[in-house]
Amino acid sequence: RYSTRPVISPDGKQIAYLHWDEEPNTPPRTVIIPFTGGAPIKSFAFDPQSPVRWSQDGKGLIYIDTRAGISNLWRQPLDGGAPRPLTDFKTDRIYNYAWSRDGKQLACVRGTDENDVVLIGSFQ
Repeated sequence: RYSTRPVISPDGKQIAYLHWDEEPNTPPRTVIIPFTGGAPIKSFAFDPQSPVRWSQDGKGLIYIDTRAGISNLWRQPLDGGAPRPLTDFKTDRIYNYAWSRDGKQLACVRGTDENDVVLIGSFQ
């Protein structure tokens, strides 16, 4: 099975990674397995483009949720509770992010996507 983007929990006991199932047309999921290997313990349907990080306490996963072109960071508790927002940005997308070692500061790469489409014709 194809897997990518592994991140090790703060206590070193678990790995979260993006996993593709063997069934065709099944979207990838973020799964958590024991560091020693074995079957998935938890599975979440985060946006596959979102880099996932462990929360400082190791009891949740942080991910990017983009709605109507605006991104915010959310925390998904591992105990099955509802996800909750960590940021409340009103504009722009988050492309990547990182927490300081003490978990008190956040660095975000944010911006907007702009595209121009030009039609060129009548080549002779």
